[in-house]
Amino acid sequence: MRILQCGVAYSPNVGDGLIATCMAHAVGRLVPGASMQSLDLAGRTGFAGEDRRSGLLGRSGALRLLSALPGPARRAAVRFILGRRLNALEPEWSAMLDDADAVIIGGGQLFADADLNFPLKIGRLATLLSAKGLPVAVHAAGATGHWSAEGRALFGELEATRLLSVGLREAGSMGHWRDQAAFGPEPTLALDPGLLTADAIPAQPPGTEAPVGLGIADATLLDYHAEDGVAGGGVAFQVRLVQALVKAGYPVLLFCNGAEEDALALDQVRTHPALAPLVASGQVEAAPRPLTPDALARTVARCRGIVAHRLHAIIAAYSYGLPALALGWDAKVASFQREVGREAHTLTDPDVSPADVAAAARAAIADPVPEADRAAMAARALEDMATTLRRLGLPVVRRTAAEGGEDRVA
Repeated sequence: MRILQCGVAYSPNVGDGLIATCMAHAVGRLVPGASMQSLDLAGRTGFAGEDRRSGLLGRSGALRLLSALPGPARRAAVRFILGRRLNALEPEWSAMLDDADAVIIGGGQLFADADLNFPLKIGRLATLLSAKGLPVAVHAAGATGHWSAEGRALFGELEATRLLSVGLREAGSMGHWRDQAAFGPEPTLALDPGLLTADAIPAQPPGTEAPVGLGIADATLLDYHAEDGVAGGGVAFQVRLVQALVKAGYPVLLFCNGAEEDALALDQVRTHPALAPLVASGQVEAAPRPLTPDALARTVARCRGIVAHRLHAIIAAYSYGLPALALGWDAKVASFQREVGREAHTLTDPDVSPADVAAAARAAIADPVPEADRAAMAARALEDMATTLRRLGLPVVRRTAAEGGEDRVA
């Protein structure tokens, strides 16, 4: 039994790979003998440092250029560039589908229309799926508002497939889907598989002297996708935030989720002259750029708590039972914090100060994640995956000590 996961599993932002890793872990627990393979919608074939094909390079510069163009010109440019890319990828995708028994589209923010990027990719995939007749599910995907008419039509190509289940990762995405997608089954909630990080990638609890992790993200990338501004973005802000956290008594571990632009921003923070004394004294250090989901997860697990914009750093922290202060830039961040009862530890004001963030980080660290809550959310995420697999017609089997250690079809 082979399941094909379609998303952006090999994105340099390895948070997307963390979703795929946790999905594969869940499939292994739920359908013994089944395997999961990833089809990356950008045409990548592996993580950075492995044998991989990449999409557009210099993404930050490309986004600045696209942002300077009028809307119609941006969409035309993306349509031309992606059209050629997708034409080249179509034979490979077709062969991967021929080897699959079922297809899951997700997770991640896939149903978003930023200049037709994902609509073009998913529309082309849907055309192939409709010809293959494979059972298809959307699982733990994010959906944004403001799809263009062309974007709606491209996503609507899924109507011609055997779409058996639509699971979206939070209430906001479910609302956007209902408002814009006039096809498929009624959407249901399917929690992000990243909640299974601690199960898929076990790690030792951090010690009492563990640092606070500060996730660094490139301001241009955040601004391009931001809905209501970015709370605490930019190198200068992050430098002042590091100083404020150290002043509050915390050693600081700088890290990123792996995108090339994020890694460059991290290096600018680390090498800033104002932080030289703190780096020299060991009060501030930087984790290597994570090239795999495991590396990101283990970096997060080193910390007593984290401050971050990137959603899957925050989700990984929660999975390990570690407090996170979420900095807003996209509704999905605040939505996740609400879902797990941590909305009090979210800052969304673009005018927030470094001192305010440091104070909020202190409050978050003083409010640890209850183990019962963490375990319950992981169990829900696993059961949501089981529901999707059942809807695809797969034989879901659960083995627990309470059931005498025997396999039982759930």
